[in-house]
Amino acid sequence: MIEVNLPASDGDAIVPEVLERSVRIFNQKGTSEFDAVRAMMKAGLGPEDIKRVSNGLSNQTVEVVLKNKICLTKHMAVGSSLSVGGRSFELSTLNKKNIMLKIHWLPVFFDTGKLGQIFSNFGRVLKVRDEHFTYDGYQIATGVRRVLLEVEAEKMRYKPHLLNFKCGARALVTLYGRPPCAYGATPSGKFGGSARGSLLSPGNLFQMYWQRMLL
Repeated sequence: MIEVNLPASDGDAIVPEVLERSVRIFNQKGTSEFDAVRAMMKAGLGPEDIKRVSNGLSNQTVEVVLKNKICLTKHMAVGSSLSVGGRSFELSTLNKKNIMLKIHWLPVFFDTGKLGQIFSNFGRVLKVRDEHFTYDGYQIATGVRRVLLEVEAEKMRYKPHLLNFKCGARALVTLYGRPPCAYGATPSGKFGGSARGSLLSPGNLFQMYWQRMLL
């Protein structure tokens, strides 16, 4: 098999006018082009309002290009989900994506809710919560916090890798599919200073934090 590696599909490769009137339909058990048309009709649209229907990378998603933005507005007025034939479908626009960020290394006494205010600068905050594990039937929070964001697709690259606090603390921000940025490195992956390619460990972070606090 011959593969060709190409740069990211952005800039001139993207038709903004089409992106702005496209939607994604998702069903965990699978969906099809016909399901997409039925969903459009349930939302008050007709076949004449649909320009293109395409399967996504998996059988769980179908992408639909609508005739114009008026159709998109009418479609999204039904909400983020609808039921067709007893099956539930999730709806979202293609020019915006929901992403889950994981925030590591925050002090245990840090208010998780504060992250909503911090990340509101990068998109619409949908949910902020602690990560948990289960032990003997009990839910116990870990040090990892999660932030669910709705962001514009073309601004995905601008999500931070590190949060720096004036007290000296740092928090690592990870996103599925994006490698974490090493302490002292730039987002491009080039290391600077004395980073030496190693991530700042939680132990070092804790030491730095209290050293600054005690100064």
